[in-house]
Amino acid sequence: MEQAVILINNHGVRDNRVEGLLEILGEQGFLIQERSKQQLNAAQAMVLAGNNQETFTHMIEGPVLTLLVKRKECFDELVRLEEQLDDTYFSRSAYLTLRDKQLLFLGEKVLERFVVIIKPEYTQEMYQQILQLIEEHDFVLLTKTASILSNESAEKMFKGRQEEFDFLTSDVSVQMVLEKLGGIDEWQSLIGPSDPQEAKFIDVDSISGRFGVDKVKNVLYVSESIAQAQVDLKCVCPASLPIERSYLLIKL
Repeated sequence: MEQAVILINNHGVRDNRVEGLLEILGEQGFLIQERSKQQLNAAQAMVLAGNNQETFTHMIEGPVLTLLVKRKECFDELVRLEEQLDDTYFSRSAYLTLRDKQLLFLGEKVLERFVVIIKPEYTQEMYQQILQLIEEHDFVLLTKTASILSNESAEKMFKGRQEEFDFLTSDVSVQMVLEKLGGIDEWQSLIGPSDPQEAKFIDVDSISGRFGVDKVKNVLYVSESIAQAQVDLKCVCPASLPIERSYLLIKL
């Protein structure tokens, strides 16, 4: 299942097209997880509209409706429906969905503990850039270990992804446990799309955009959800970490 952000601009809201658009999405199997009517500011609209002045204007001239939707093959289906979805913007990749969620859906953040792995064949420059990113954005680095990931751990973490399994068990990687409020989404947005080719178009200065080669050799692995983080933590850090450290750092 994939998530996407859909925005019905002020033209669609003003011209009473919302119900018709929602009906199209419902008929095609989209599940609406969140919806919000809001007034975008210029900074938000600029991120979404890019250099398209007409789109920018339609986003800020009045209230818009934002939707967080979920569906199998979500992006492909939205592209297929594009001609029917007048007066809308939608995110076209997992990375853009992540960006747009942070921009438009400001829910309460929870403390998240998750795994980041600097993959084999990393350079000293990559390593230092990643540590700098952790420090500059106030992530708590709980553990850091350099070792070859065991076959047993890799099988649990990369089930069904043979190329990634082979690469992660081929040489030394750096396994880290990070922690921060809302940390998983923030970290994923900082490092760029998992596909370096997409990163070179969207965020060329990201870790993925600068150093990534392909979807396997893309420098970093990160737990993509809280559920996956629970699996990953048992693999790279079997011993429990003291929760007191987290509470102390939040107070500071």
